[in-house]
Amino acid sequence: MAANELNDVKGVDIPPFFPYIVQTQPTTAMTESLFIAQAPTLRSKAIAVASRWVDADEAEDIAQDALLRLWTLREAVQTPQHAEALVAKMAWQRCADVSRRCRTVPIDSGQAVADDRTAAPDAHLEQADNEEWLHRRLASLPSMQYQVLRLRQVEQKSHAEIAAILGTTPHSVATLLSRARQQLLEAIRRRNRNHV
Repeated sequence: MAANELNDVKGVDIPPFFPYIVQTQPTTAMTESLFIAQAPTLRSKAIAVASRWVDADEAEDIAQDALLRLWTLREAVQTPQHAEALVAKMAWQRCADVSRRCRTVPIDSGQAVADDRTAAPDAHLEQADNEEWLHRRLASLPSMQYQVLRLRQVEQKSHAEIAAILGTTPHSVATLLSRARQQLLEAIRRRNRNHV
């Protein structure tokens, strides 16, 4: 059957330079067992992509996030190559998001975030108020979350080092760190809404 006849029959637009049709097998969704079998390869691919942009710990976080996102999309994944392409793209996009973030400043560094050259006359009072507010919020965090946040942000420890210090797993460290950051972010958002 010629390409033009197929266009008439099925309504498929076949370019004229493609004179033959290759029949493909119907695609099936990626199963849980196939995903688990391919996970180490996918993780390595995500880490390889992320390592070009961020440090090793952040690359691990990005790889984990990419695999979790891919897990939720596994029904749409058709082949192992498709899974690799998706995880690489997800890792690259997450790296782009990370690179857009401002440089992190350790919590207890005492370094001012505001630019003093354009500050209003009462800026020092406002900055002192902001620092006091932040210290109160940090003190209100659960002890374990505060310890993890301090070890990561101030002492720049890796997840594995923090896990060894606290006697827990790196996964638990990532969860505690995420919860602490989320609580602080929500508190900052509430405060900003009240100040506007």
